[in-house]
Amino acid sequence: HDYLLQFEDIGAKIQVEYIPTRKDGAEGEKIVACSESVAPGFPKVEFVTVNGTAKDGEKIFGKGEYFGGSEGASEFLWYRINPTDGVISLIKRKVSQPNYVLTTADVGFQVLMEYIPVRRDGTKGKPYKSDPTATVLPDPPRISQIDLSTVACGSTVTAKYKYSGLKEGKSKIVWLHGSSKMSTFSPIPNAHSVRMHVSVLYLNEFLCAEVTPVRSDGMVGKPARSQSFPAELGDKVLTSVQKIFADRFACFTVADDKGVAYEIWCHKKKKIKIVCKSKKIVRDSLDKNSIQITLDTANLKRFQLSVKGKSFTFFTPTEIQRDILYISINLFMGLA
Repeated sequence: HDYLLQFEDIGAKIQVEYIPTRKDGAEGEKIVACSESVAPGFPKVEFVTVNGTAKDGEKIFGKGEYFGGSEGASEFLWYRINPTDGVISLIKRKVSQPNYVLTTADVGFQVLMEYIPVRRDGTKGKPYKSDPTATVLPDPPRISQIDLSTVACGSTVTAKYKYSGLKEGKSKIVWLHGSSKMSTFSPIPNAHSVRMHVSVLYLNEFLCAEVTPVRSDGMVGKPARSQSFPAELGDKVLTSVQKIFADRFACFTVADDKGVAYEIWCHKKKKIKIVCKSKKIVRDSLDKNSIQITLDTANLKRFQLSVKGKSFTFFTPTEIQRDILYISINLFMGLA
């Protein structure tokens, strides 16, 4: 008769008693035998497997069935296999936990784990490798976070985002505006960069950025949207307007679409006049009802100024100068 030694038997002695018995039932003298203390077997491992989803960013788990006394600090090595030529390269050497987080470097390869069984007394057994995983697939491109700098009219807002999912290609960005956090947001024309000048057009509106991740191979992920913030008047615009009001007048140099220079004069007595470079007064008015200024949404330097029924299309040298001009005319003429 045989007895299979168990883990629980380690350190104990196994005693066997044999009582010879004749066919007619008569028993002979009992014989007792005792073994030496059971020593742990040589450490070994079987049935090593790797489980989990073979995709970039996923954690995979290795396991195996250990034999040979109490397990100590067994070691685990992870390898990358090129499925085309079968070449194996070491990824991680002798880690203490049988798990591994797949990275973009593993995409297109297979991964396997090698289990080195180690008994509590430090004795090492023969390494055993798992079967390889399926070929690791790339994680779809993803945007996990979008942060905005200060949103203020007359300044530039910047969107910073975190991208994952292999090499980034030409991800798409759109700036949006809405009347409140809960309203429907609409795209801002020609705003497709991580940096955008915040025009006074959007004063007191809520702005946010939406980023659609695009991988270098053209794969498109799900768009992500930042938190929305109200656009307040920026310090540069506010300081300039306060100085203009302190001076009680303002003069803005602009140009028409042919590059001809003009001056637009505003006075606190609610008077406005447009002067050509030849110093000839082209238009002036004291009647606020005869004045209308309209900002172009596509070109942040262009605007239309209508005085006494005649419209002029002008350009300011910079975006912020148009913002200052717009607020100044509205406040001087009592249009705001």
